[in-house]
Amino acid sequence: MKVIAKLNNVRHSPFKMRVVVNAVKDLSIAEARTRLRLSPKKAARYVLKTLNSAVANAVNNFNLDESKLKIEEMQVGEGRRYKKPRYRARGRLNILKSRYSNLRVVLTDGEDEVVDVKKSEKKADKKEEKKTKAKEVKDADKKEKKEDKKESEKDEKKDEKKKETKSKVKEEKK
Repeated sequence: MKVIAKLNNVRHSPFKMRVVVNAVKDLSIAEARTRLRLSPKKAARYVLKTLNSAVANAVNNFNLDESKLKIEEMQVGEGRRYKKPRYRARGRLNILKSRYSNLRVVLTDGEDEVVDVKKSEKKADKKEEKKTKAKEVKDADKKEKKEDKKESEKDEKKDEKKKETKSKVKEEKK
């Protein structure tokens, strides 16, 4: 099964990010984590964050064993560009382009199934859970109402018996 984690619009140049990704691309997860922790590059923390996220998704959402996971693919793509002015002499202006990057990490445990959890799927799952909970609550309310009716009927019968005994006692006294 393949598990995908993405980190979009990181304010870091894709060229610099690729240097870090290429250094850890073919390593095991444990070794990649140690190299990323020890790396002085700023991009290493973003790559480590995405790798940890992918491992957490695999373990928590899909019940995969962390020791069996392998890094299948790490991609760095260009994100948006933020253009800002750089003022020069004699009233001139240069444009600086702040580059953003997108990072995609794919982990696999050896099977061929691809899983990319989207927000819409998560929302649909949550809606289904809410519906089932609502049905359970309604069923519980119905049961409680039935039990309450039974108890109220028993109480009414007891009250009627008490009234009958009181009326009998009054008649006997007369």
